[in-house]
Amino acid sequence: MSMLPTFLLSLMVISMCSADILRYRVSKLVNVGHEVMMDAVYDTLEQTGLYTLGTDLHSSCPWTTINLHDYRTGMVAFKQVNTGLCYIKPSNESIQQAMVVIRREKMGYKSVIPTENWKVDRQVLSFAAVEVIAGHNIAEFCKDYEVHSLIQEISTQHKHKRSPCELVCFLCLVQLENEAQHA
Repeated sequence: MSMLPTFLLSLMVISMCSADILRYRVSKLVNVGHEVMMDAVYDTLEQTGLYTLGTDLHSSCPWTTINLHDYRTGMVAFKQVNTGLCYIKPSNESIQQAMVVIRREKMGYKSVIPTENWKVDRQVLSFAAVEVIAGHNIAEFCKDYEVHSLIQEISTQHKHKRSPCELVCFLCLVQLENEAQHA
């Protein structure tokens, strides 16, 4: 008889913990008009969002990426499983803003993922550096990958002149041409 209260307490704890986790599957439109499926898992307690973007062979994303948004630190990591690369960049979106968009998409609204222009910093970041820049969650998320910071390309008039743009799942990545980094 004494096991029944313990069992019920365990079920209550599991129920309470799962209320902090919200899962969604939605369709996104890439800015060129192609559709890509996305799974989103929000942890409202930790203030994180884990996104898995499906493949779209007709767009800039021919492979699956896994993205972790840490809304507390204002950083996001893009993990490419096939290449072993993880990119980190700042984000100004809150978990509330992200969840409003997802809920609208669940009701049939199609949002467009715009292509953003970013430069890849060639310097490989250590676990400790990622932890300082992006926080512990993103450092753990990227720990077995080669990690690079992304720097937003502000000027559009010189875009793609230094080197070709490599489209990586809606991010236009251009390698930084810093001679000091090559030495």
